Amino acid sequence: MDKLHIIPRLNSSDADAESGNIQKVRGIGKRFLVNKLNYINFQDRTVLINLKHTKFESTLSLTAKPLPCAGDKLDCVWSEPTDPWILKSHSFQNMLITDGKKCLQVNPEVISIDELGISLL
Repeated sequence: MDKLHIIPRLNSSDADAESGNIQKVRGIGKRFLVNKLNYINFQDRTVLINLKHTKFESTLSLTAKPLPCAGDKLDCVWSEPTDPWILKSHSFQNMLITDGKKCLQVNPEVISIDELGISLL
């Protein structure tokens, strides 16, 4: 989980939004991310797991509940049952964490993914 980025939300009145420019991306620390994920777990909230279809390039977002995290590994369980065919026809793209104001895009490595959830490094 070393590749972390904050994606700022753009207001429709921003000049940059009108010109199509996105604000600069910056990295965040692992400790901040672990604290954020544990807070989401404590609040019984979810994160978005984005999957990309391997043939058609379409993106599918699934909600997942992060389990308590202390080290490098993050385990999440799907919020709703997930069909195995979805996981076979899609590959992991990224994870989005939002607090309503900011959206964090995380690009970790996948350890495993199945009908129960996903494990990330």
